[in-house]
Amino acid sequence: MVDRDEPESQEELRFAPARRANGRNPSPDRAGGHRGIRSPGYPKTSISGIAAAAEASRETVYHLLGGKPAVLKACYDAAVVGDDLPVPVADRDEYRAMLTASDPVKSAQTYGRLSAQLIGRIGPLLRVLADAAHEPELADLLARTREERLVGTRLLLARLADADTKSRTFARAVDVAYALISPELALLLIEQRGWSLSAYGEWLGEQIADQVHVLTEAAIDDR
Repeated sequence: MVDRDEPESQEELRFAPARRANGRNPSPDRAGGHRGIRSPGYPKTSISGIAAAAEASRETVYHLLGGKPAVLKACYDAAVVGDDLPVPVADRDEYRAMLTASDPVKSAQTYGRLSAQLIGRIGPLLRVLADAAHEPELADLLARTREERLVGTRLLLARLADADTKSRTFARAVDVAYALISPELALLLIEQRGWSLSAYGEWLGEQIADQVHVLTEAAIDDR
């Protein structure tokens, strides 16, 4: 039997420990599911460990989320947005303002800053994913996150640059930007080379601005 004080939704499960401690929503990296996966690493993680970290029963975890891949996906989704509000990143005010700003360079700089904030939230989970990339059960999650990043990259460049989205120049710019914003590169610079999040965000903004400039110049040449 599940205790009536246990979480009754995915959101409550993710944030249960800190809600009980201080009565408010913590950032996702303090949630029980995150700790349960991050501490031992994915291969050694058990549903029992996740349940203990979330102060819930195994039955509750299985009922609300499912197995380990589903738990990792739920934690990843929560970390991406930064809270438990049901508002996608693309619908957030700051992201919308970035895409609609008149100055593409400033938009690129904003994108770099937002990306650095994102890496700060999901970095530990990215490391879990990277270390467990060989796990067959994570193939779908890895494919989904990569496809989402590619779609987001196309949308970003299409909105910031007045360019032919069917051109080879645009396709190449998307590929370059897709590589630049990869979590693997972010972790390499931050964890191995000691870059700060702010330095990474500033650099990424410059690189995206360079790709926007390439597309803008190509569009002018084609007129």
